[in-house]
Amino acid sequence: MGKIVILGGTGFVGRALVDRLQAEGHSVTVLSRNRERQRQLLVYPRVRVLSARVYDPAELAAHLRGADVAINLVGILNASGRSAKGFERAHVTLTRTLLQACR
Repeated sequence: MGKIVILGGTGFVGRALVDRLQAEGHSVTVLSRNRERQRQLLVYPRVRVLSARVYDPAELAAHLRGADVAINLVGILNASGRSAKGFERAHVTLTRTLLQACR
């Protein structure tokens, strides 16, 4: 089975995807800002949860090394006022960083 790295694997869609992938026998690594907050994912035998600075290109590339698949589920549902910069960072900057790290 494949080795899959997921960004945003702790949200609603991410948790469901992690559950399905590990049930199918895949090795799943979830990158999170805070590993300790994601204890619900640690019960799965094929899932690793790692604290990661995903906006750091070198660190992200290191986490992706050897992966067969990278899935980005990081997202902000709405942006208003100050959070508009966060929306751009999550949806544009992180996507660019991930694409660069996959090369």
